[in-house]
Amino acid sequence: MKRLLFLVFITLSLSSFSQKKMRVFMDSKQYYAPSIGNYLELQFEFDALSLNFTGHENGLIGEVVVNIEILQQGKSLKVDGYRLASPHMRDSILENFYDVRRFALSPGTYDIRVQFFDANSDDEGLSATVPVKVNDLGAKTALSPIQLVEYAWKSDNVESPFFKSGLEILPRISNYYPQDLSFVPFYLEAYQTNNMNRNIFGVRQRIIDTESDEELEQFTNFYRYDTSSITPILKNLDISNLYTGRYKLELAIIDENMTEVHSTSTLIERTKEKEIDLLAENVVLDPNFEKSIGLDSSLYYLGSLIPIAKAETQRIILQTLGEKDAQKAMTTIQSFWVATSGKVNAYDEWMRYKTQVQLVEKLYHTNFQDGYETDRGRVYLQYGSPTNMVQREQSASEYPYEIWQYNKIGRFSNKRFVFYNPDLIGNNYRLLHSDMIGEIRNNNWPLALNQRNTTNGNVDNPNGNVQQHYGGMSNDLFRQY
Repeated sequence: MKRLLFLVFITLSLSSFSQKKMRVFMDSKQYYAPSIGNYLELQFEFDALSLNFTGHENGLIGEVVVNIEILQQGKSLKVDGYRLASPHMRDSILENFYDVRRFALSPGTYDIRVQFFDANSDDEGLSATVPVKVNDLGAKTALSPIQLVEYAWKSDNVESPFFKSGLEILPRISNYYPQDLSFVPFYLEAYQTNNMNRNIFGVRQRIIDTESDEELEQFTNFYRYDTSSITPILKNLDISNLYTGRYKLELAIIDENMTEVHSTSTLIERTKEKEIDLLAENVVLDPNFEKSIGLDSSLYYLGSLIPIAKAETQRIILQTLGEKDAQKAMTTIQSFWVATSGKVNAYDEWMRYKTQVQLVEKLYHTNFQDGYETDRGRVYLQYGSPTNMVQREQSASEYPYEIWQYNKIGRFSNKRFVFYNPDLIGNNYRLLHSDMIGEIRNNNWPLALNQRNTTNGNVDNPNGNVQQHYGGMSNDLFRQY
């Protein structure tokens, strides 16, 4: 069954600043059990920060109303509606929570219609309809889809919605693994292997680079199991040496002749920078790099790598810049791209980035900063071009500002950046606020933006001169995404 992974996200018209935009992540997997046949498992992850919580004796509780309808050729076959309470949360710690629902379905094509409502809000909620195809996994030797796992533990709690094959499995909806995650736990099931000729069967594990279609042999592994009608498989893949890229995790049943009987796969997105030996003295400079950089520009282009370099690499770049050795700067640039692109010849990757550096230089440079040194230039180079951009150079009550919105940054969705120009001259826009992790977060940014008309100069006092802020649209524009 084709893997379905999507973010249900709808922008709602908000009547007050306190209301939130509900976010729900959903995935679906298909399994087989002899007692019920083929069944579909719907998995939900609820973004706690997007929900409203009410106080209870042991903490905060959020509640979500979920409606599920399964249709085939427009005819309603199954309906499920329920109210789901979150675990108890503490004021300062709101964690996403999960749910799983299973439906026995014959092989065929279906539409899954879902609706979600925040029980503590009057907003209109979310809805989506997703097509799915259910295959007959019990007919012959086969593998289920691969389930990425957040947590799994042995359990006999058969009443838990997460219970399966003697385990409780909390699904991982996202397939993104940042640098701080070194393992990929995953689960799948093998069916009808007792139809094979021997009492044991093999499972081959592979990682394939989706860009080059090459198998990364250091991650290839083989496992042996006794044949059975159902064999649960739980593994923990070490990806500490898997670097930035998009990969296919593939599992296959193989017979005694190493012939593939059935396979299944899922995608993994990984971010991890290789350890870079930028100070290597034996680097031979590629003539293409040398020509594209030039001695006169080598220090400039070396500095332009800072927005996309990790902390340790930034330290090496700054050390090299301090030496003011143009030739060494060129070899350092080449070493950086060879390491980060994972290719011996990384010229094409460098040229694509150089084009972006030249663009931000043209758009965002100031009289005292190169384009890549400005806040807008740094954000553009680090995260790419924004999905949406609002620009307000003139406002009766606000400093000039820009709001950038990204539909996706890595595993994060709907991230926003607010830049403003409190100097009112030139091109010196500064980052005022962002909801992206690791960036400046200033919850009083609307007041700071309105400080242009705040005569008492105290942006921390929300009651000061409020009457002078009428007409400002930045808050509405920020919340529209």
